[in-house]
Amino acid sequence: MPRIARRRLWSLLLACTWILAAALPAAAQIDILSGKTLVPLEGDIGVGGPESVVTVSAEVTAPATGRPAMLSVTADIAAPWYAYAITQKPVLAIPTQITVDPSDDFRLAGDFGANLPPKMAIKDGHDFETHSGSVTWQAPLEIRPGADLQQLKISGRARIQVCNDRSCLSPTAFHFTAAVAAAPSAQAGAPVKGVYTHPNIHATIRGQLEPDAVAPGGTARLQLTAEMPKDWHIYEMAASDSGSLGYKPTLIVLTNTSGFRAGPTVASESAKVVANVVPGAPPQRYHGDRVSWTIPIEIPKDTKPGDYPIEGIIGYQTCLDVRCDLPRAARFAATIHVGPGVTAAGAVPLSFFDARYAEASKAATALASSAPSVAPVVQESEFSSLPMVILFSLVGGFILNFMPCVLPVIGLKILSFAEQAGRSRKQILILNIWYALGTLSVFMVL
Repeated sequence: MPRIARRRLWSLLLACTWILAAALPAAAQIDILSGKTLVPLEGDIGVGGPESVVTVSAEVTAPATGRPAMLSVTADIAAPWYAYAITQKPVLAIPTQITVDPSDDFRLAGDFGANLPPKMAIKDGHDFETHSGSVTWQAPLEIRPGADLQQLKISGRARIQVCNDRSCLSPTAFHFTAAVAAAPSAQAGAPVKGVYTHPNIHATIRGQLEPDAVAPGGTARLQLTAEMPKDWHIYEMAASDSGSLGYKPTLIVLTNTSGFRAGPTVASESAKVVANVVPGAPPQRYHGDRVSWTIPIEIPKDTKPGDYPIEGIIGYQTCLDVRCDLPRAARFAATIHVGPGVTAAGAVPLSFFDARYAEASKAATALASSAPSVAPVVQESEFSSLPMVILFSLVGGFILNFMPCVLPVIGLKILSFAEQAGRSRKQILILNIWYALGTLSVFMVL
């Protein structure tokens, strides 16, 4: 194509683009990725700007024994709007991004994580992760030795896009400044809301109870989520720790259900099965990256209105292929609000307390011993009859004769038969009996 013709084509395309942009209303544009209308920050749609939809605040929790300092950034999102999670794939939507201004007094010692797992939704075959209501992102801090905590100020911004079912606001950077506050996690024995971490354990445990209010006859769901760094894994949940696995399984036990019936615990994904490094031990079964466990809690229809505590404990161990952390546990607690005609919405973050894995193991064993015993169902194999066992033994022995370590011996054995042809039949019988007894004796010892 001549150069002049190419220039005319580009000019025509540019003109068409400007005409199409001018034809769209000034108050709205279309987000090609999500298919929603992008609404300006100010307009006549009842939205006075991002501050009327999202409020961002931040604080720093001072370091305590065994715990690093934590930076918490909280976004309160007005209904019916929601924000995309930090882990949202950017190709599909605009994820939340939190950046902190650099300083010589501190540095981020890890990535930000939400105190509650995002809500998952699938649209047109794509996954979307969102937060609604109130959500807090936390990241550990490494503070310079000698820094004055009372004078420490941390500034940054959270870039958030909020949407509803029809439209989205343009992404906005919300600036924050955080100072050190006396947080419950800095006090001995005080609970940690929504998220549990330990400096020596490569896992973050998050938990919630949803909805925050249940009508009699309804069902609440308790959810625990474990998130691990790259290459680390957490083991599959088991009813108890038998001690014969070579590792510590995940144990989740509800120690107080206020008399409500708890259903079976369901994992969000199947465990990966690999060979165990311990000789003779069963295969390892574990989850990598992220896994959630959900426990349904049924509220009887005759339940009186009020607040009912739910308590439990989770024990777990995180490992690499070559080494493991010490097993750990955390107690958790939350309250179910039961009332007639309540609207099921939102979630209650669990409060976590430090615990030992031995406590989780003891609670799991006590629960297993108190559960009604059920006789195991043994499925009889179709090859378990004696004639079939003998037949397959003969087939296996026949195949064994063609192995490289056996095949050359067959010729020697035939020669020995030929050599014994002229000997006494009694002597030959005695030799065969001794041979058979020797073979049986070796296998009995093995």
